[in-house]
Amino acid sequence: MSVNILKTDERKLGLSRGELMKERKGGHLPAILFGKGIESVPLFVNQIEFQKIYKEKGKIFEIEVGGKKHLINTKFIHKDPLHKLIYQVDFYKLQKGIETTVKVPVKIIGDAAGVKAGGSIQQRQETLEVKGTPMNIPESYEIDVTASEIGSSLHIKDLTAGGK
Repeated sequence: MSVNILKTDERKLGLSRGELMKERKGGHLPAILFGKGIESVPLFVNQIEFQKIYKEKGKIFEIEVGGKKHLINTKFIHKDPLHKLIYQVDFYKLQKGIETTVKVPVKIIGDAAGVKAGGSIQQRQETLEVKGTPMNIPESYEIDVTASEIGSSLHIKDLTAGGK
């Protein structure tokens, strides 16, 4: 099942830490929507739906707030450093047709010949900063390492856009 738009519930400010923890345990992730020309809106999103759409669509997707759709960039995911659990998400409202800068993941695909021969892969760049209009930014970049032998290297020019 594909999720196209992440639905949200508005959240009132001033909830105690205990109240927020209770919401998190119930699967409601605290979030905030902010951006140029809008007032910040505190929200709750369903954690499972957020993770599903984030995995499927990447950082840029639509959310629904009070019946209105907003194109957003997932600006920051706050995680508990000890347990690696997400405890808040920050959404930055984008405007269609206006350039923005986004970090796009770089994914390794294929089984490297050098790894089969006993070598290892070292990925030095896990994301690239890309500037463009929201609808023209790829979800990820892929680099095929199948032909890579021990001692070989690949560069940014070897990337291909994946997704979208």
